[in-house]
Amino acid sequence: MTQNSFSIVIPARLNSIRFKNKILHKIYNLPMIEHVRRRAELSLIPKKKIFVATNNQKITNIVQNFRGNVLKTKLRHDNGTSRVSEIINFISSRYIIILQGDEPLIRPNDINKIIKEIIKFPNYEVYNTTSNLTNKEYNDKSIVKCILNSKNEIIDCFRLNKNIKKNTKYKKIMGILIFKKKVLKKYANLKKSYNEKKLSIEQLRFLDNNYKIKAIQLSKSTQSVNYFSDVKKVIKVLNNDSVQNKIYNR
Repeated sequence: MTQNSFSIVIPARLNSIRFKNKILHKIYNLPMIEHVRRRAELSLIPKKKIFVATNNQKITNIVQNFRGNVLKTKLRHDNGTSRVSEIINFISSRYIIILQGDEPLIRPNDINKIIKEIIKFPNYEVYNTTSNLTNKEYNDKSIVKCILNSKNEIIDCFRLNKNIKKNTKYKKIMGILIFKKKVLKKYANLKKSYNEKKLSIEQLRFLDNNYKIKAIQLSKSTQSVNYFSDVKKVIKVLNNDSVQNKIYNR
């Protein structure tokens, strides 16, 4: 297995409730979706295996003008994984890495670590990146947390405070999900579980359908963009973080 066994897909839509058209908002004169796509191109994965999946013609035009690859989808999907599952037959890779279009600070080396971890642990069908959780984040219901077992498998996810047994590992769920292609082919037929609908946590669909999810621990999380105010935070990181500044300049 090599990096050619992997593709990256970035699902993209415009109807974000909290920040309208956010993935096209410009950061240093470059649309946010392009920051994500170009950082993906700095990873080990070949450019021809990096795609934006979208229903929107404006997004399509922008990405194609920058010589990116676009796969068109239908208008409505419950989430990014559903959107990617629609076009999965157009992708030949064994593993699909789903990046979010509102993560303009994604680190290419983190993508490379994902590849290495999956090559090391190839027997799972679903993977999810995690990072350490601060006390402040633990009490933030907008942040999804997870509980890990001794094999670093995700066994539960939650938003609000939950009674956790002593010495139990809990982490922050990050937005990078990775699937074997065959799982995404079955996605439309997976039953949407009660827990997923109640908590709006996508990972619960897989746990409740008896899939094991392997956690891939990253060194730290990066600033995503959920609100307009988050753009200033991203710019501050680009200005002050030497590693992020170096990635941006590349």
